[in-house]
Amino acid sequence: MAGGETPAPRGSGLAFAAAVVLVSLNMRTVFASLPPLLEDVRDDLGLSATVAGLLTAGPVLCFGALAPIVPRLVSRRPIERIVGVCAALTALGAGLRGVGGTAPLFAGTILAGAAVAVAQTALPALFSTRFPGRGGSLTGAFSMSLTLGAAAASGAAVPLERALGGWRAALAVFAVPAAFAAVVWLA
Repeated sequence: MAGGETPAPRGSGLAFAAAVVLVSLNMRTVFASLPPLLEDVRDDLGLSATVAGLLTAGPVLCFGALAPIVPRLVSRRPIERIVGVCAALTALGAGLRGVGGTAPLFAGTILAGAAVAVAQTALPALFSTRFPGRGGSLTGAFSMSLTLGAAAASGAAVPLERALGGWRAALAVFAVPAAFAAVVWLA
């Protein structure tokens, strides 16, 4: 097929929809898990309000910077592979945020934000080009999962911080479901 396209994934449509939901649920955790913990992060790392603002703005800036290059990227590589790599990078970035220190926190946030920016732009293209008859249903599942993932991450961040003994572990724990989603997607 032209332009790096691959045939539609084989197997059940339900399995593919489940993979879409799992990947999509993890696309907002990097955005939503940090703000409830930001005061503790600032206190622990001695971050100014300006630096903390840059930290929370980083993933959003990734959207503006990377979304325009995604059409060129998906014309050269299979979209499914791009999404799978992005899902794995989201997990890696989420885990890196829990390593400790300002540099890993920023690096993990930007890495996950960049991966989400690319995947979130690529997935709707996948739906419309590979699944024209199911594109609307998949887009609905994708959109719903983005919102549910954000709500879950935001609501779980503080209880996780308390249960796991700190903000680092509370942020890093989001690497686990993101890694699971990447494995399911790549399988």
